[in-house]
Amino acid sequence: MKKLLPIFIALILPSIAFAGTRTFNHTGGDQTFIVPAGVTSINVALWGANGGSRIGAGSGLESSDGGIGGYTTGALSVTPGQVLGIVVGGSGTGSAINIYTLGVKPGGYGGGGNGFGGAGGGGRSAVRISNEDIMTAGGGGGADADWWTLTRTHGGNGGGLIGANGVARPAWGPSSGLGGTQNEGGLIGGTKYRGGSCNASVGQGGGGGGWYGGGCLITGGGGSGHCGGPGVSGCTTTFSAGSPAGVNGRVVITWTNPICPIHSHGTHPSCVCDTGYTSN
Repeated sequence: MKKLLPIFIALILPSIAFAGTRTFNHTGGDQTFIVPAGVTSINVALWGANGGSRIGAGSGLESSDGGIGGYTTGALSVTPGQVLGIVVGGSGTGSAINIYTLGVKPGGYGGGGNGFGGAGGGGRSAVRISNEDIMTAGGGGGADADWWTLTRTHGGNGGGLIGANGVARPAWGPSSGLGGTQNEGGLIGGTKYRGGSCNASVGQGGGGGGWYGGGCLITGGGGSGHCGGPGVSGCTTTFSAGSPAGVNGRVVITWTNPICPIHSHGTHPSCVCDTGYTSN
């Protein structure tokens, strides 16, 4: 009878499900997420970073926006204690309004390509397993540096299966960096994970990082988003209205722990309330 008492008590105690959230912001370096005890599935939302903008005197034709980072969301099957790599993209460095103010404008962390005269591309955000992206939100392309523009120009938006091309003034013809795709980087210079970087002979706005990065040219192309890898399900990648973190990217991971006794108050082995996590 005494041996059965603990089992009987466990059965009659009320229980609830503990939900957890972990938010990753841009730090300029690699980050990790360790799957809590008892958790076998997580939901992930990722926003890529914006490309750098041309720094002008206002919102008129003398300014040009960097492309907006993309958005990717989906579920991932995991195992307790598994370590996931996290990349949170940083925005590209802005450019001056005078085309003659040349020099390198660094792209953002996460594969943003450097601008030359124009602005740097935004970095991608990603969840990684074994140093490979399994979910990616593309970064936006960098703006140009030409204040003579007669029509509004901007870097290409990141995200989606194909990142958007940059938009340059029509008088220059097809002079914008192309968006990255699912199979190759955009022209000029986009590669897997990295946007194309500009230099003295190829300028101005850098490409956005992505599954495949956007190209560098007068305005940078956007990097592509991506869904694919072991355990990924219900995943979509699209353009976005912008990251909740502003110009930088963000990654948010949520999960529900197994049923936990109320009396544990998060101290039960499967009810994780460690520093950096929130439960409700």
